[in-house]
Amino acid sequence: MPKPTRVGAATSNLSTTSTPKTAGPVSVLAGDKVVAIGCMADENGNVPTCAPSGGGFSMGLSASDNTAGRTPVFLWTGLVDVDRSLTLSFAWTSSDAPWGGAFVVYRATPGYGTAIRVNGSGAPSTPITTGQANSAVMWGCGDWAAVAGAAAYRTEAGVFNEVGRYVGDGSQYGLAIGDHEDANAVGTYNLGMTAPAGQTWNLIGIEIKGQPAAAGSGMNAIAQQRLA
Repeated sequence: MPKPTRVGAATSNLSTTSTPKTAGPVSVLAGDKVVAIGCMADENGNVPTCAPSGGGFSMGLSASDNTAGRTPVFLWTGLVDVDRSLTLSFAWTSSDAPWGGAFVVYRATPGYGTAIRVNGSGAPSTPITTGQANSAVMWGCGDWAAVAGAAAYRTEAGVFNEVGRYVGDGSQYGLAIGDHEDANAVGTYNLGMTAPAGQTWNLIGIEIKGQPAAAGSGMNAIAQQRLA
């Protein structure tokens, strides 16, 4: 089954407290699907917003985790309305700590699988079970402990494309956002990082489904040709 087409990605500034922030532009077509993730260094109880600059389609909040003692993380999804140059605007009321967001655009996908949100300690690791072959998986992970060090990513779901990264600074937070373009067969795969260790992490993610096989494709099509 064909994987979704990864059209492009963009990230905002991740190191300042200013609001709003923008990410983009990325050239998109009507029908493209957009997945965005935002994260902040401090749980201030506020829920950020995410919307296309200049209006148009809406970005719906698909999953969030604002657990005390963790970096709050939020995930939005949207469907592009018309061909355009897309810039997303993220806004966080009473922003008092570093934060930011990023997004990835996908084409030729029937939709989304289950969104996940999990927190833990150590090197981030959490499973996701895909419902369609050759799906993409996008996730973001914030680190409350702000552990410094180079990032190493788990690759059970395929090569990880880093879209946004704020290296832990020992006092604010750490953040990694990105995606796996092709998780191959339907199954359960561990997402996350193998380094740095010692994180107090909050991970959020979602499956972007691969395309179903076309009717009459594969061995059935070959058999039909031989019978013709």
